[in-house]
Amino acid sequence: MGKPKALIAFMPDRVDAAFLAGCPKLRVIAAALKGADNSDLEACTRRGVWLALVPERLAAPTAELALAFLLALTRRLLAGDDHVRSGAFRGWRPQLYGTGLAGGTLGIVGMGSVGRALAPRAAAMGMKVVYADPRPGPVEYGRVPFEELLAASDFVMPLAHLTPGTHHLIGAAALAAMKPGAYLVNVGRGSLVDEAAVAANLAAGRLAGRRPRGALNDPRPGPC
Repeated sequence: MGKPKALIAFMPDRVDAAFLAGCPKLRVIAAALKGADNSDLEACTRRGVWLALVPERLAAPTAELALAFLLALTRRLLAGDDHVRSGAFRGWRPQLYGTGLAGGTLGIVGMGSVGRALAPRAAAMGMKVVYADPRPGPVEYGRVPFEELLAASDFVMPLAHLTPGTHHLIGAAALAAMKPGAYLVNVGRGSLVDEAAVAANLAAGRLAGRRPRGALNDPRPGPC
């Protein structure tokens, strides 16, 4: 088989100078990705390789996934599933109280295509939506400074572009500025969030969403 002239790239694929050197006949890359994080654009340009992206294609599915994660956390679906599968379930008990979304404030950090898809879905569920973004977005949602968003939101979703300035945007300082017991859901770039800081805040109980270990013997409402 000869060297390819075109290829389809996915999330695990890395297109860099070394890769391109091994594909001298390559002329076009169709990336099933929103951004170009996995590709060296300068290397592609030097070799005359076209790179095609799908910036809007994944917006709606990602927004739906974000809501699915949020519902799973707030309604403690995974903890309930674990409880039933463990064989410990013996009928209804005052356990696994959840948190409702209606009336809560969702803070979206970065009102790009995913944020614009997420906001109306969240609003339809009765949530108040605010967002932080250097550029104005839809007028029906409140645009606030980043620090104000953190302090006001019951649920925070970072959806900003990953740049040197947004790397670990949600770190120790941002987490300390959030409401105690707030939920954090990241369906954006992984490096927007400092995972070690998130783990520490979950362990300390400042962030909601930690799955329980052992028997479910606490009937009181609270974070999972």
